Amino acid sequence: MAIRPAATVVIIRDADNGLEVLLVARNSKRGFARGAWVFPGGAVDAHEREGREEQDAAQIAAVRECQEEASLLLDPGQLLPISHWLTPEESPKRFATWFFLHHTRLDQEVVVDGGEIVDYRWARPGELIEEHRQGRLKLMPPTFVTLLELSRHQSADESIVAYRRRGLQYYLPRLAMEGERMCFMYQEDAGYENLDPQAPGARHRGYMDDKGCNYECDIDEVIPVT
Repeated sequence: MAIRPAATVVIIRDADNGLEVLLVARNSKRGFARGAWVFPGGAVDAHEREGREEQDAAQIAAVRECQEEASLLLDPGQLLPISHWLTPEESPKRFATWFFLHHTRLDQEVVVDGGEIVDYRWARPGELIEEHRQGRLKLMPPTFVTLLELSRHQSADESIVAYRRRGLQYYLPRLAMEGERMCFMYQEDAGYENLDPQAPGARHRGYMDDKGCNYECDIDEVIPVT
């Protein structure tokens, strides 16, 4: 199956109660990740890839998608690449997605397109994680993991420093089943090569079942800390 390049933007801001992040709600009746709350983003168009490196094309697409989905005008030069996610081979659609961090200091109004995106909200990362764990907010594994990372930080500047220190993290999941749960093992996991969730050693994996997402990582450098 062809892997389509894509881009998404993790937009953060400083609020009175701490760091907040923007999520948008995808239409439950159309498109990829139906009904999920995600960061603004989408596929890279063919004309955006012409004559450009993959990351440069993704930055251009990220800016366009934010304008289309949320009416936000971003400067591509202000996007910090923080991660790159590949969907597993078993996925019905496969994307190679660049995740960019953007600290917004402008008071731009978010206006969703009403078609592909039907709602939005600013919230603290920890609050969004808790709502997901209570079954009130649908999240996909990359969104869940990124929110967990952000929940460690108190401000936008703190997040930027942490991600710059860590550098770009690649997530290349391989899918296995552990009981009733889907286990997405990333390349640092001890069970990655043999697809063995019980293999002794390092853990870097995500889980997903009818209760939502979870994440297990005992490798310090993967989750950015200040």
